[in-house]
Amino acid sequence: MKYALLLNDMRWPNIENIAIVKLSDSRDDLIEWYKAQLADKPWRDGQWGKIHKAGSELEWYNSAGDLALNNDYWGGIWEVPDDAEVGMGLVKGYR
Repeated sequence: MKYALLLNDMRWPNIENIAIVKLSDSRDDLIEWYKAQLADKPWRDGQWGKIHKAGSELEWYNSAGDLALNNDYWGGIWEVPDDAEVGMGLVKGYR
């Protein structure tokens, strides 16, 4: 089983679109990687409220929320069968 971290981008034109941002063979490793991307505290960048470290791979993504849940709207961690062909990037939009 593989695990995919899905988050939504806060930048145009992908606002509120869910995207796969990271794949892993281990759910625990994926959670640890995600936690390492978090800033010490939420911060502001002009009009943007951010929670991930400046310059990190996730800086422009909203929070995954509770990683114990597969939260459809905000993303989260989803199980992916080993034989599935999964590409990085956009999964679905909310237009």
